[in-house]
Amino acid sequence: MIDTDFLLPITMERYFVATEPGANRSSAFFARTATFLAENSGLTYAALAQRTAEKIMRTAAPFAKEQLPQHFVRLKATEAVGQWRDSNDGLGGGRVPYDVNTALVPASLRAIAALSRAGYFPEHPEWSETADGYAQVWEDESLRFFYVTVTRADAVAMVDRYAANLSVPSHSAVLTADVTYYGLALNNIDTAGVSVVPIMHTDDCFRHFLLNTTNQTQLSAFLRQTADHILQPFPVGLSSEVGLFVANAAYAGDEGLQARFGKHAYHGTVVWSWQLAMMAAGLGRQLGRCGEDPGGRGGRESQEKPGKWSWSRMRE
Repeated sequence: MIDTDFLLPITMERYFVATEPGANRSSAFFARTATFLAENSGLTYAALAQRTAEKIMRTAAPFAKEQLPQHFVRLKATEAVGQWRDSNDGLGGGRVPYDVNTALVPASLRAIAALSRAGYFPEHPEWSETADGYAQVWEDESLRFFYVTVTRADAVAMVDRYAANLSVPSHSAVLTADVTYYGLALNNIDTAGVSVVPIMHTDDCFRHFLLNTTNQTQLSAFLRQTADHILQPFPVGLSSEVGLFVANAAYAGDEGLQARFGKHAYHGTVVWSWQLAMMAAGLGRQLGRCGEDPGGRGGRESQEKPGKWSWSRMRE
């Protein structure tokens, strides 16, 4: 799985930096020695955490320096899956997941910067600034590669045809403008024919929940398109009587691809409760930023912290 590395510093920062119980327990935790894997024998959790952070910084550097899709994080060459949509059809054949590249990478970089400022990773004091710099680029520049727009006329035709195949109401009358959204994944990124997997989805919740972006024009448009999708009824949007579907293939324009996201598919027209919770919490977080300084990061970084932590405390 390619997403778990990025989740580690996010979790570390949210517990060991942003909570008092975590700050009190951090020294004992990171002083522990790994025992589960033979290759990690003798290494402390502190050393392993630093290795993971170093890997993330190496992985993020190319895109931070040159914004090309070839520098995105992709599934491992020998694997068909690699993030939470861990079914063979979960990404519709895509190799570059939307959630990992537009949310998890920048969120992990922000966490590394915050951990560094709190006294972690003493061998890399530069991360307090470098990781934030990388994160800013990933936050501002990654979304555009996944952007999909469908004219109103095409959208109506696609939704009507898709609904007819499913024998469900199309609700296409609610479409009054072009449809815009961010696709589920990218494919063919090493060629001139890089393409977006045109599946509407709920993975916007990762970005809402994990990031406090500061590009106000982009943020406003991103919030607006998310709101449209979660409020509009399926198959125009994602809303159903039982919750938000994690995928909507109405705009795929390909019956073969649409068949991979049906009601019997693990990551198709189905509802996942944790995505509902993350979407609600993420939108709540963004609404909570209203009235803040537009240039500020807000969120956890504006809150009181338990105090600076020192790596050397493990030796006390």
